[in-house]
Amino acid sequence: MRVIIFSALTAFSVSTSVSAETNSEKIEEFVNELPRNEWGGAMYWLEMDTILGWEKMMLVLGYAANAPVCERLAAVARSDAPDREFRCTTAN
Repeated sequence: MRVIIFSALTAFSVSTSVSAETNSEKIEEFVNELPRNEWGGAMYWLEMDTILGWEKMMLVLGYAANAPVCERLAAVARSDAPDREFRCTTAN
């Protein structure tokens, strides 16, 4: 009985971590294929540098110019966590 429970938990944790990675990749592909706004402006990712590399934290969209909004959010994040690095990168 214990072996079955352990096997089920192991299979669940492996499938969960694999699907999370796959979902992240699917989100990036989906966003990359979205059209830019009417003025040709791109969407931006607010990213944070972690021990795993640059992680996407927030997608900035819906503004006539998304870059300045993303930079403003990055400034707020820097003031909240001064020992971390943040950056904005184009999403599409």
